Amino acid sequence: MGDMKAHVSLKPFKSKAQPAYKFAVFYPTVEGRRRKLFRTLKDARTFRGEQEVDLANLGGAAVVLTEEVKRQAIDAVERLEPIGASIADAVDYYLLRKGQAHTVTISEAGAKHVDQLRHDGASERHLKDVEQRLNRFQRDVGDIPVGAVDQTLAQEWLNGLALSAVAKRNFRTVLHGFFRGCVDRGIIAENPFATVRPPKVKRDVPGIFTPEQLRECFSIAEGDDLVAAIAIGAFAGLRGAEIGRLTWQDINFASGHIDLRAQATKSAQRRIVELLPAARSWLEPIRRARGSICQTGFDRRTRELHKAIEWPHNVLRHSFASHHLALYENAPLTAALLGHTSTQMIYTHYREAVPKEQAQEWFEAVRPDAGDKVVAITGG
Repeated sequence: MGDMKAHVSLKPFKSKAQPAYKFAVFYPTVEGRRRKLFRTLKDARTFRGEQEVDLANLGGAAVVLTEEVKRQAIDAVERLEPIGASIADAVDYYLLRKGQAHTVTISEAGAKHVDQLRHDGASERHLKDVEQRLNRFQRDVGDIPVGAVDQTLAQEWLNGLALSAVAKRNFRTVLHGFFRGCVDRGIIAENPFATVRPPKVKRDVPGIFTPEQLRECFSIAEGDDLVAAIAIGAFAGLRGAEIGRLTWQDINFASGHIDLRAQATKSAQRRIVELLPAARSWLEPIRRARGSICQTGFDRRTRELHKAIEWPHNVLRHSFASHHLALYENAPLTAALLGHTSTQMIYTHYREAVPKEQAQEWFEAVRPDAGDKVVAITGG
């Protein structure tokens, strides 16, 4: 294109093969000089003038645009017109985003993501979890620009984690939310984790205790706070993490309810749980006016209990759900007490898990007045 003459010329044209055409206009294009034929001098001069104006106003680059580029330009103008933007505006915006994608690192974007979550009211527990997972991702792939992460890298990284399927799903959830935030902030155009396939999770029947195993838990539990935690988990269905954030002020013995504040629940939503007679029988003698349920040394004593008795994950909560459903035969009620928004998980995991006679024993016969251990606390 460097040897091409950037000018327009009009010349007479004569050809036996095309006798109707009398004039030819020669003009520059990206493929070289082109010729366009005309029947009249007027039409030829008009076209020559248009080409000369383009050449004079926009330079040689304007008249060498291919027809496809011109079509794209016309289409772009029409699509940008409703929002009052020009092609130049669109190019500037694109280059800005493209530049950010290749300059903003994972650590920089991660810090802003966590700040946004904190502004949105996320709990400190959730923020810490997000930070830890982002740090793991950054440590594994390096503190690279967010734009350097594509779907292939994301999928290979997730596949390479030596973790359970549930843990991998949790990582994908956090990373998907992080990159979606990057898209929302205009740092990248697409979320690389949007099409990452999480592993399938095999849902086994949760492990549960029998009434006899629950009695054993109470009998060897060291400390009244551990006794309280066992009672709350077994007879109210709270998760272990929820019990760890519970205070005595959250237990209303007068109304017969446990008030789980939003910051204490997994779903970050307030939940009211009924204080059943079985739970009350264990908690009344050791109740305090205030303070955390779990006192100093609780974690150590809990680990010792778990060593003495085989302890499946959230076994007290699962045991509560199984026995409550068997006793009351009311899946919506059981689901509501557990904080589930539907009965699907209840029917999947807990239906017909235990006989009704065992459920009655769980809620009616495992009591401190039946010979199980409980020590009253004085004062406080």
